[in-house]
Amino acid sequence: MAIRSDKQMRKFLYVGYSFLFKGEHCKITKCYMRWFEYSTLDKPNNNYMDYSFFQQTPHYKSKNK
Repeated sequence: MAIRSDKQMRKFLYVGYSFLFKGEHCKITKCYMRWFEYSTLDKPNNNYMDYSFFQQTPHYKSKNK
């Protein structure tokens, strides 16, 4: 599995995309050039993740074998 660039990841991810991270359901709320914001039920604000880190999560790895 090749690592995608930030530009490719912005095309792959979109506002409203949901994923699992550390056992929590997350939903993307805003996308930026190098990172995105997401919300969870416990913490609806101030969550962010960069695209390269997202590619290391089990959710991404299982979707893109």
